[in-house]
Amino acid sequence: MPLPNTRVIPPNWAERHRPTITGTMTVPCIFYRVSTEPPPYPVPPGWTGEEVIHETVCRLQERKLSNTPTPTEQPTSVRDYLVTVPHVSPEGVRLPELRAGERGDQVQVMGRRLAVTSIMYGSLEFSRDLDCTDNLTQQNP
Repeated sequence: MPLPNTRVIPPNWAERHRPTITGTMTVPCIFYRVSTEPPPYPVPPGWTGEEVIHETVCRLQERKLSNTPTPTEQPTSVRDYLVTVPHVSPEGVRLPELRAGERGDQVQVMGRRLAVTSIMYGSLEFSRDLDCTDNLTQQNP
């Protein structure tokens, strides 16, 4: 137990350790926000309904492989990933507020589009951990 009026974690601890965590992030990633609004009329050429909201580097780890048997002819295959992104990029740009869930944001990393399913927060933050899912069912290469 610490003494009264003392700090367990020294001031600016997160700032001093930020280069350590960002040094492990080596994969470029792009965050997309998909519009839930109807398309404009007439639809402009090349309109996709999504916009790039952030570009940075990240660390990608596969969590588990879930194969769920279904009574249909095609099995489902879902992969879960942990994507760690810096709270502040090496260029000094802060990570925007992300959306998670069914209408959440997407991150493109290593040629795959992952859906952000949940966001983990913590104190003394210098990175943000994102639970992401890659649904491999019925995807064409």
